[in-house]
Amino acid sequence: KLCGNSYQSISDTSVAGPIDNIFKNQSTEVARTTVVDNYAVLTEWRKPETVPEYVASYNIFRSDDGEYYQLIDNVPAGIHQYLDNDVDINNQSYYYKIEALNTCLVSTNKSNRGSSILLRAELKNNTNVLDWTPYEDWDTGVDHYIIEKLNEHGLWEIIDKVSGKTTYFQDD
Repeated sequence: KLCGNSYQSISDTSVAGPIDNIFKNQSTEVARTTVVDNYAVLTEWRKPETVPEYVASYNIFRSDDGEYYQLIDNVPAGIHQYLDNDVDINNQSYYYKIEALNTCLVSTNKSNRGSSILLRAELKNNTNVLDWTPYEDWDTGVDHYIIEKLNEHGLWEIIDKVSGKTTYFQDD
């Protein structure tokens, strides 16, 4: 085998060609995308199940509309996370896809999509109001969101749990 392709010679003067391509199903899966410390977006992914030893690097693609993706970086094969600091998490949610690049230069499929949630907070009539974009990238959907508040000791405490269909919270 040469770069995952098997070759067969019909005779010593005729044709040789690939029998199979083990890379056709080589792809990775985004495990999660989340905002970190209110300044960056972290995306984590799994290595491909199909011949992971042939991965040379990963291309990181980002979109701000979920439709049009741009290549923003490339990381080595042993890395399975990317911290995107070039974001405005207070005004925009972001979408990410990962593409495994293999040592044989065979094209692979991009991963599933991971997305960040855009959270907005306002003070209306002396009441804190939160609203956010829904997380849409889990096959099973979102069961619930947990609302936490920073207490006077600098610790996060749970103040409510709302349905996964809810994207609004008012702290009375």
